[in-house]
Amino acid sequence: MDGTTDRRHLTAARALVLDILAGASPLTSEQIVTEWTARQPDMSARHRQQLPRMLSEILWRLTNLEWVAHDGRRYRVTSAGTQMRTHLPAARDAGA
Repeated sequence: MDGTTDRRHLTAARALVLDILAGASPLTSEQIVTEWTARQPDMSARHRQQLPRMLSEILWRLTNLEWVAHDGRRYRVTSAGTQMRTHLPAARDAGA
């Protein structure tokens, strides 16, 4: 993929997950959910209930984009993921 194609795949939620992983990786999906809710304390209860499902889909996509790698249980940002998040500070700051 080229830079334009890559940027098209970086949603606010994906950027948030990349930021969480970049700050303290490797993390389990449960740890990512905990950090996500800590960063967005005003999130509705319904949204919180859906986070594990949403995160599963996001991690699947990030893994396929090769921005995240995992060892079966823990996830970490790859060099491609690090490069992507440094190019788009506006998307990263938008939240999820």
